[in-house]
Amino acid sequence: RSAGAFHYLTKIYWINCLLILVLAFLIFKYQFYGLLLYHAVLYTIDTFLMFVWAPYRTTKPKFHKGYMPFLFKRGVFMLIVNQIKGVIESLPRLILLNTGGVVVVGLFNPALSILGLMNLVPAQLTQFLQPQMGYKYGQTKKAKDMWPLIKKLSYLAPICIFPFALIAWLIMPYVLEILFPKYLGSLVPIRIMLIGSMFCTTYISRNLLLTIKAYKQVFMTYAIDAICFIALPILLVNQYPDNLLISLSFGLTISYIITYLINVMIVRHTIHLARYN
Repeated sequence: RSAGAFHYLTKIYWINCLLILVLAFLIFKYQFYGLLLYHAVLYTIDTFLMFVWAPYRTTKPKFHKGYMPFLFKRGVFMLIVNQIKGVIESLPRLILLNTGGVVVVGLFNPALSILGLMNLVPAQLTQFLQPQMGYKYGQTKKAKDMWPLIKKLSYLAPICIFPFALIAWLIMPYVLEILFPKYLGSLVPIRIMLIGSMFCTTYISRNLLLTIKAYKQVFMTYAIDAICFIALPILLVNQYPDNLLISLSFGLTISYIITYLINVMIVRHTIHLARYN
């Protein structure tokens, strides 16, 4: 993720994308054992490429006792944040499992997969920019200097995702009919979630809060996420139980839009506070 080696990481991600497409055949051919083989081959090649193209090969590791308490505290906090994020992301499946059963959860999985696919590039871009922003903040100690970049990225992300979402919207009926006919019932939820995919990019600006150690605001954003992603889907599922997939998709999409706007406002307010400048 360093500036001098990010092009290698980009190559690895491109190779991984091609491998995912090719190795998916194993799942069709060998079902469960194909899934095991898929992950084994994918992660083995990924690890090998990470080793071959690893930067700083001549730099020897050195342990500094003075850094250990700081890194431990920071690591524990990020571990807790990631666990909270994981719980929030699992809520849609839990809601469907409780109200509709395993089959309905299976039908909703393509919509969640599309969500991840649409955010593949923004997520990788964030991996590169976050350490760069951390380095800049370490030099200047002025978080507000990063607002122009964060503002531009936050507003450009939905615009950049839109053409890909539109293409997916148009071709999805043919993709499902030809390749995945058993998932034709997922078409409408997928299209609804494509709208939500343009606004589930809060991580682009939220990571800056971690960089400047605004832990209170980080918890606040995740608390808002939890409220929205629990209350709205459950409300719509209970209000319109005849089609659980569509109700849940609308609930999640509305939640993504609300949390996107709130997140931008919180980040903008926080990084202009005197304590971070």
